[in-house]
Amino acid sequence: MHTKNLVFFDLETTELVDAWICECAISINDGAVFSELIKPRKAISLKAMSINHIMPDMIENCPTFDKSESYNIIKSSIENIFVAHNAQFDIWVVWLHWLVIKKYICTKKIAEWLRDNEYRDFEDLSMQYLRYFYFHMMPEKRQWFDNSKINPHRWADDVLVLKKVFDCLCEDMLRVCKKIWLPNVEEISYDIVIEEMMDMSMRPHIMKKVRFGKYAWKEFAEVKKIDPQYLQWLYKSETQKQEIERSVDLVRTLEFYLWL
Repeated sequence: MHTKNLVFFDLETTELVDAWICECAISINDGAVFSELIKPRKAISLKAMSINHIMPDMIENCPTFDKSESYNIIKSSIENIFVAHNAQFDIWVVWLHWLVIKKYICTKKIAEWLRDNEYRDFEDLSMQYLRYFYFHMMPEKRQWFDNSKINPHRWADDVLVLKKVFDCLCEDMLRVCKKIWLPNVEEISYDIVIEEMMDMSMRPHIMKKVRFGKYAWKEFAEVKKIDPQYLQWLYKSETQKQEIERSVDLVRTLEFYLWL
């Protein structure tokens, strides 16, 4: 399918802002998923427990991240392309642990681009939503999403879903490349598609439509005409957030439409 070395990974953390790794699951290319629990530097919040179901007693005797096999795998693969859902967060958390990932693909961002440009009518961008969307929209791929064996937020299972969602997004992007970007190229390899997806993931995405609030589903250009003060308020609100909570794409979009 392609010749790129891809590292699929998913993290569970103690919380969103002051986030420390308490579980890591990794798969390189078509290899099996490796997962392990990690003893974080701080306690897991109740909110995180309600999502990942990792209890304090489960990690008490586990290695810290810098002593873990996950750390060694990521460090030895650091020059490869990492694939994650909401990659900006996962890469930031890894950076907190002194590892710098330079190349990555964000499946959430690719899905958002497909939705904004009306190639797919995704109602939601969560990985589990995309899993069921493709399950119903691509019957030939249904055997990929074996619902009897895959459960959300069960460590290794999330990476299995990530790999299949990535493959479906690759096929969508291949069609986009053939139809829009490279119509005169007879054969477009998946290597080219992956390079395009990486470029899209690593640069700010200019959104077309507002997805929340009183102007949900209206185009930013239209909102600028009828209520520019709202966009100014939104820009100020977003830029005042902590860096990890801030949407780079939303900030760049607002700067674009406000000519900042």
